[in-house]
Amino acid sequence: MGVRLLVAVLVALVASPVAEAAKLRFRVTVEGHAEVAWQHQSSYMSHGCQVTEEGAASQRLEFRSRLPKLITARVAKGRIRSLEGTLGTLAGSLTGGGSTTLTSCNQRTVADCDLGPQAFTGATARLARPGSGVLRLSGFAADDLHWCAPPAALAPPEYPPLAFALGRVNEKRLLKRRTTVVTAEDERVTHLAAQGETGQFTRQIGWELTFRRLSR
Repeated sequence: MGVRLLVAVLVALVASPVAEAAKLRFRVTVEGHAEVAWQHQSSYMSHGCQVTEEGAASQRLEFRSRLPKLITARVAKGRIRSLEGTLGTLAGSLTGGGSTTLTSCNQRTVADCDLGPQAFTGATARLARPGSGVLRLSGFAADDLHWCAPPAALAPPEYPPLAFALGRVNEKRLLKRRTTVVTAEDERVTHLAAQGETGQFTRQIGWELTFRRLSR
């Protein structure tokens, strides 16, 4: 009998946080941009010829929600435990371009990258809460969108590099207010200096999330 009672108490203690957890829903919209530019030069020998590659490109992505997305936060003891979801139906455009010049054995080849502009209407991005009071967008995806991608030595972990911009939010206010706006900005220049290879990658990221809390 004593063993059964102990087991029941332990089960209740383990289950209590789950039982207390509640769900709070928000209608979320986003508007943002990602501007990237890169320059790259490399030199090496191939089949007895000196080969030089020179490339540069600049691109600007703009996106916004066409419709609000329903995002659910798990709340326990007045604190947010999780807040994540996919923001869909994003519309916008991608503009810019660049070129790469290859010189080998005194022969020159130029490859152009012309982006358009390209318009899209069904893109998605992932909203996550990597830590308390911190929000992040990542994983931007849109069908048939073509980029002037940088060389591997300059490429960020994902493209476009939205994940570098982190938004700060007062989570207590987020839970209480009807409307909360969260913004994020990031700007950085990364330099590459290696044997036979130089370059730089510049990024400017910015976005604004609007949370509209639904009735409990």
